[in-house]
Amino acid sequence: MPLPDNDFDTTEAAVSWKAFVQSGCEVIFATDYGRVPACDQRLLSSGWFHPLPAQEEAVVAYDEMVQTAAFLSPITYRAIEPTISMRYTFRVGTPRECGSISTARCCRRR
Repeated sequence: MPLPDNDFDTTEAAVSWKAFVQSGCEVIFATDYGRVPACDQRLLSSGWFHPLPAQEEAVVAYDEMVQTAAFLSPITYRAIEPTISMRYTFRVGTPRECGSISTARCCRRR
């Protein structure tokens, strides 16, 4: 699951991750430099300066996701090797960065 190094959307990443894991998929994270990614911290809290916090379901999934070995040891984008029936999710960032999400299925014939 490619993620930006920082400011990714908590809900997009964590809810997608949870759905993949619950369906039996192995999730491998990737970042530009292979560093542990960081979400947009403003999405984890609410209040005057945080008018659009992530919902509780997403925060709980995020807390689970960030404790996994895969999240704590991402590969680099360059190390991604699509395989047959590999599912991956693209993340660009938060809405303030014109972020978007799309899920695709990649198939490569051998």
